[in-house]
Amino acid sequence: KEHFNKKLGFGEAIFPKLIPAEFYQKSLHLESMPQNLFYVCPPRKAYAIFEKVKQESRESQQVPYELIRSGLQKPTQVLSAFQCDPFYLSMAKIPITKEMLPIRLMDCSGPTYRNEGTNCEGLYRLNEFIRMELTYLGSPTDIAELQTKTRAVSEDVFNLLELDWWTEIGDDPFYLTGRMDERRTIDLPPDPKYELRITLPYKSRGQNKAGVAVGSYNNHGEHYIDAFQIKAKDGTKIWTGCTGIGITRLAMAFFAQKGFDPKNWPKIMQPIAEQIFSSKN
Repeated sequence: KEHFNKKLGFGEAIFPKLIPAEFYQKSLHLESMPQNLFYVCPPRKAYAIFEKVKQESRESQQVPYELIRSGLQKPTQVLSAFQCDPFYLSMAKIPITKEMLPIRLMDCSGPTYRNEGTNCEGLYRLNEFIRMELTYLGSPTDIAELQTKTRAVSEDVFNLLELDWWTEIGDDPFYLTGRMDERRTIDLPPDPKYELRITLPYKSRGQNKAGVAVGSYNNHGEHYIDAFQIKAKDGTKIWTGCTGIGITRLAMAFFAQKGFDPKNWPKIMQPIAEQIFSSKN
């Protein structure tokens, strides 16, 4: 977090984790991945139903699922699936001027939620996981530069941790659903996504490296600008981008490469190891 703040000027923010369902309609995710979202159904004002829930739960010592379901409204909200989602909603509501650009915010406040179903696998793939999310809005040049610079800062950190890693062009940019849709006449970058993957020794076989994606570096072009009608007051052309760092996956990959004996950890981790394994803790 300090690296991104000091080197690239990202200010820290706390983004909400309950997102209006309409966001995912406008962003086109309901057309591409509705099965991967966790929907939130608020309770109705149904006092009698929830009195029955209390009684049945007490008497049966089981969860009365169907009774609870009868007291719920339609799913009006979604647990944040990308963590950057509130950034675009907020940018649509403020008067953006050229002097403000590039706008840079990072959120380290909590989990991201995606329904992985049967694809869940240990810490490798979870329904709920911890990420650091960096969001940015600026000129096309600003966004391309921040996509590159956030990747470079990540690489510096992973080198300090003495991890084996590599970078590749991502083949699944989550935000470009409908990219070839004839309804959309928007500017999009040639390389919308890069991924930084850390080697997992237990999944690798000989020369065939296997790893886990820990960093995602995304240039959205006008995708969110168009979807949420974000505008600069003076007509300046603006794009958005985001960088996601998977903290849960980073921890898993670190232990997979370095093990649990702090004697084998890199120098930069020794003060942390002393705190973790100190008899005082």
